[in-house]
Parts: sequence; C-alpha cells; structure tokens
Amino acid sequence: MHDDPFARAVERVETAEQQKRDAKRAQRAERLSGHARHALHIHATVFVAVNVLLIAMWAVTWQLSGGTDYPWFVWVLLGWGIGLAAHWTATRRLASSRPTPDSSRELERLAELHRAGSLDDEEFRSAKAKLLT
Repeated sequence: MHDDPFARAVERVETAEQQKRDAKRAQRAERLSGHARHALHIHATVFVAVNVLLIAMWAVTWQLSGGTDYPWFVWVLLGWGIGLAAHWTATRRLASSRPTPDSSRELERLAELHRAGSLDDEEFRSAKAKLLT
C-alpha cells in the first residue's frame, strides 16, 4: 500500500473513473441490444405481412389461371427468410456479448500499481490471475 495519501487518493479516483466508464459501456451495450431486438421484431412483422399479401396475390392469380400458375412467392420467402435469419443471428450475438474491460490496459494498470508499491508480489499475482481467467 502507498504511504502517500495523495497517491492513494489518485488511485481511488482512477478506479472510480474506470468503473464509471465500464458502467457507461455496459449501459450503451444494453441500449443497443434493446434497439436491435426492436428492429428484429419490426423486420419479422413486415416479413410476415408482406409475404401473406404475396401469397394472397399468388392465390388470386392461381385461381384466375385455372390452377396452372407457378408458386413464385416461395423464392421471396426463401430469400427474405435468409436475410431475416441473419438479422436474428446478429441480434442474438449482440445481446449475448457483454462489454469486458480491456485486458491489456488493466494489466498495465496492475503492473504500474505493483511498481509503485501499491500491490505486493502476491496481490499482483492474484489480481493478474483473476484478470486473465
């Protein structure tokens, strides 16, 4: 531990600022995740509505042609369905990813605290091991 009260105060301020940055990063990620889920719901709703209309259009033309019209709506369902699946995958990935502290920056900070004498060898090793796991 530092004997210098100023160094301890600086260390506390730096830790508090880092915690604020991490909290803001987590809040921003949560907000983006919420927006992504909302956008996916809109995409899925439009997908269903448009494809129901396309199937209805095909059914009408099928009736008018005497049942010989090719079911072309299947290609729209397939192509757009692939896009919707990709959107769903990206949204799940975004929702599951949580911001993690920058390991190299944290290791540098630990090394600096160790050099300054704030952490003894055992504290440094355990903090480093905890950060790397």
